[in-house]
This record gives sequence, C-alpha cells and structure tokens, in this order.
Amino acid sequence: MSGDNSKNPFAPPRKKNFPMPAFEFNKEAKVVAAAAERMGLHPFPIPMLRNSVPYNGRAACIRNRTCCGYACPVDAKNGTQNTVIPKAIESGNCELRTHCVVAEILMDGKRAKGVRYFDENNEEKIQTADVVVVAASACESARLLLNSRTSLFPNGIGNNFDNVGRNLQSHAYTGAWGLFDYDILELNGPGATLGISDFNHNEKEGIIGGVLCTEFYVLPYGFSRARPPSYPKWGREHKKFQRQNYRRMVRLHGPVQDVPTPGMRVQVEDSVRDFWGIPVTKFSGSRHPLDRKHCQFLSEKAASVLREAGAKQVWMNVGGLGRAGGQHQCGTCRMGDDPKTSVADPSYTCAQCHEVKDSHARWSQSAHKDVACVECHAAALENGVEGLAEKLGMVFAHFSKDVKNSDIKMTEKQVLEISERCASCHKSESEKWALGGHSTRYKNIFEDSSYNSKEKPYADCFRCHGMFYDGDINTLMDFNGDCSHWKIKDPSQAEIPAIPCLACHKIHSPRNAPGNLGLMDSLRNPPKTSFYSRAERKHFRTDNLTPIEMYLGSKKLETSKDPNNTLCIQCHSPNWERQARSCDDRTPTGDHKGFSCVVCHDPHSNSVADSCSRCHDTSKPEFRAGKTCQK
Repeated sequence: MSGDNSKNPFAPPRKKNFPMPAFEFNKEAKVVAAAAERMGLHPFPIPMLRNSVPYNGRAACIRNRTCCGYACPVDAKNGTQNTVIPKAIESGNCELRTHCVVAEILMDGKRAKGVRYFDENNEEKIQTADVVVVAASACESARLLLNSRTSLFPNGIGNNFDNVGRNLQSHAYTGAWGLFDYDILELNGPGATLGISDFNHNEKEGIIGGVLCTEFYVLPYGFSRARPPSYPKWGREHKKFQRQNYRRMVRLHGPVQDVPTPGMRVQVEDSVRDFWGIPVTKFSGSRHPLDRKHCQFLSEKAASVLREAGAKQVWMNVGGLGRAGGQHQCGTCRMGDDPKTSVADPSYTCAQCHEVKDSHARWSQSAHKDVACVECHAAALENGVEGLAEKLGMVFAHFSKDVKNSDIKMTEKQVLEISERCASCHKSESEKWALGGHSTRYKNIFEDSSYNSKEKPYADCFRCHGMFYDGDINTLMDFNGDCSHWKIKDPSQAEIPAIPCLACHKIHSPRNAPGNLGLMDSLRNPPKTSFYSRAERKHFRTDNLTPIEMYLGSKKLETSKDPNNTLCIQCHSPNWERQARSCDDRTPTGDHKGFSCVVCHDPHSNSVADSCSRCHDTSKPEFRAGKTCQK
C-alpha cells in the first residue's frame, strides 16, 4: 500500500505509516489541489494498492496510462495473487486449487463439514473441512448459501428468515466533468492521484457523502462517452470534440455508499443454470431514494471545485439510480443481534471456530465483555495488505498445529501489538508501566554488565525476561559461553519491552471478587491477574497458583494470601530454601509481615511513593521522606 494521510484530517487513526510513499500529484491533480485549498478543503494523495517504489521483490509503477482495468506489465499492482497467497503457499500450509467452482456447502446438522465443487477438469469432487470460510463477494456468497439446502435449511444456509441476499449494496459513482481551454492531462499513470474527503458527512443536511477523486485515464474509445449535455454522440461534431478535447477534460468523482434496503437483493433462479448446473443469481429491487440525493450533493461539490480550478465548461453526471451490485459490492449477509433480521451474529463470529470457543466463553465473563474482538485483536485490513497477510499467516499456522488446545499461540510481535492497544483504554496504567521496571527493554537486561559479568545466559532467563520471545538464548545472544560481555544479535530486538502487559494479565480473565485475602489485601481490588508460563505457553490464574511458604531462618513467616502477591513471587523469587530476602525475594518482614506486595508497590510502576500515607500519618517527624519511611 502506498499513501500519506498526513494531509487528510478525516483519515482514521493508524499505528504506522503506509509501507510505501504516496504517488506524486500529476498535472491535473496539482490544478485541482490548488483550487481545493483556496476553497478551504483538504486535498490529499490517494492511498493505492500499487508500488510507488520497488517493494517485496516487485518493480515500481512505470506510470502506464492503461492502469485501471488492465493487467500491469511489471506486476506493480497489488492483490492477493501477488501478496498474501504466494506467502501462504510458501509456508507449506496452503494448497491453492485454481479453475474450481464450488457448488454447495455440505452440512452436518448446523455445522459445515466441507464443500462439493467442480475441479479444473469439470469433475465433481468433495472436500471435507473443519471450517468453511465463505468469502466469495456479496453476490456469490449469497448465491452459494442459497444453493446449499438441507432439511434444517430448506431455503439455504442461514436463510430460515429470508435474510440471505438482502440489503445488497455497492457504490453509486457520481461527480462532474470539467473542460479546460488547455491540455491538462499528462496521461502518466496511474491517473487518479488526488482525493478530497471534506464531504464525507454533512450533518446539517443529513447527507452521507463520499470521497471525490481525480479519475483514472480512459482510452479514447471510453472517452467517446464523455460529452457535455445535448452534445452529439455521433457524426462530425462528435469526432471533432474527440480530437480536440481528449487531453483537456478532468473528471472529479467518487463513490457514495448505498443506503441498505431489504428490497435490493440477490436470489437464485432454479430454472436458469450455469455450465455446471448451478442455479444462477437473480437481482431485484432498486437503490434507496436517498442515494440519488446524496449523489446530487456530491456532484454539486465536484462541480464547484472544477469551476474554481478554471474549467471553462462544467457539467455533472449524477449517480444513485438503478440497482446495486456492481463495483465494490457488499451486504447480503449482514450482521446483527436478531436472527430474524440478520444472517451473521457479530458477537459469536469469532467464537464459531472450535479452537476459540473456550476463550470466547472466558471473554464473555471478563471485564472486557463489552469490548469487541477486533478492538484488541484488530481487523485484518487495519494495516493494509501487511495486516491481512499477518492474519492469514495466523490462520495457516493455526490449522497446521494441534487443534486440541483451546489457546491460539501468538508471536511476540502480536503480543506487543495487543499490549499497545491496552494503552488506548488503560492510559494511566500504561503510563505508569512505562515509568517502572516492568517496561525494561531486552538490552537493559541482557546487555547490562552488572548482571552478565556474574552469570551465564541460560534458558530460564526467559521465564521472566522475555516470556513471549519466539527463539531461544542462542538465537537472541552472541556470547562466549562464559561471563564475558553478552551482545544481542538483532539490534531491533534490543529495544523491545521484555515484560509486556500480557505477562501478568490475560485479557479474557474475569475480575476479582472481594474476599478474605489477609491483612491489608483489601486495600486494592485490581482485575484478576494471570501468570504466563513460557514453558507451557499458557496463562495460569494467580488465584489458582499455590502460595509459597516463606521462612526467616527456621521460623515460618506470615505471608499474604493475595493472588497478586503469589504472582509477584513467581519472578521475584527466593532461593530453593524459601528464605525471605534471598535472591530476588521481597517478602515483607517485621511490622509489615503479611502485607501483599501491592499494598506498598503500585502494580504497574512498582513505585512506593506515598504508600506509607495509606496507613500512617506521614506528617510526623519519624516519617520524613528519605528516612524512616523509606527503610
């Protein structure tokens, strides 16, 4: 993906920039951009699935004018065929069968068990499956479901309430043409380079607008349809206009999102069948009347920009009539909470996978039960093709492993991405974590001479420092096998936080309930914590961990029953004799015996600032800062 949203104040937030720089404005885009800025608008370069520079082993765009609708001679246009599908095949976990047509989904009761399809030789085949993903476009997905009929679904899968195929939408393209008195088209591809999103929503008039863009170039034959109103469509004047004005016209237009309407729908016609004998699609209904109103609004805006740009003649081409179902189609299997008015349930879409049902059940009882799955796990296209490739990679990895375990294994990169999302809601906790010891980077642990001059690196380091690291100590470090200076091999790994949020928190865990936890433990009631075991690659709830008995000499110490205290001691642990103050142990003794760690230590920053004031009058002389209170 190429692009630059820095000049588009209406763009959604992104975690990082597009992988490639935006295409430069061509001549007509520069003229339109100047006009738009004079009008107080915000023109910006359009994000495009095209290589603006060489990327992933493929060439950059050569500015071919026949871009939209034609194959790229240097493979600089991006699609699944040259991005994620090749990566999936290279992984060894994906088999691609081309020239195949699926006729129906096979069911076992209410669960899909495979598909019936025709192969490249037009021979009928059966493919069984644990999961069937229906993603064949709005029209063909509805057609496949409607043609998959069983005793439980006599009208097609998911169609017992006659909702499959309804609310078909696409994009109603609308805009205006401007005729200039000079050659303004450079005819250097891709053509469309500028967008204006100022008219996306007009709250005062209740208008749902859309983006306006300069257009891709058309060949002369296609241009022959572009004429001012009442202008001859054939004959001498038609040809004269074609010769004189092919390079003098600019089209500024864009898509308006259709308003969904149940009457605009896809059905199947049993009496008409294709080559393989599969009933074909049948369209009925029309667009919502508001679509025309929205298109009129956006076309008027386009015309005003072209007049400001200096066009000597401007005319509108207003869309929004007829039927949907062409470019950028969607709908037909809409999500909703009521099966009588919808097809897919958004709350349980993720849970349908047998491997996440347990996780979904825990989520429904957690503090995050009102947070949608994608809020933390992200939608596939959030980071463009890179994000889609990553999600597909997780799917392929998922099905290549043992599916008996109910926990999907995430890479360290994915764990860190989820931890970043924690900050969007838990801002205060995240800021404290960033200031404390738990945010320490790999370099602060493994390249610290005060530690590595005394000890050798070994696998158990990762038990607490780098729980989610994908390799082992030998892939992380360069060392001589003794106590000489250690060096992290990958410089980028050195800056990664070694103890992210998920080390102590499992986002699907329920909250604590108050209980008899022992002295001072009731001062805090944080969300239930979990300890991530690298050895077993899963979380263990801290209230299920066995508290460790501690001793001071031969005397057994009174210790807290707080699960959070049990969590802390997993890493801040004593020696094998369980002696307080040995190794990294911090078990309170003396007057503070029995206290939980979180009574004095903020669980995120580790700070003990002002902790004494929770129990003591710190205005007294004996609690002077830096003196008795800090001992």
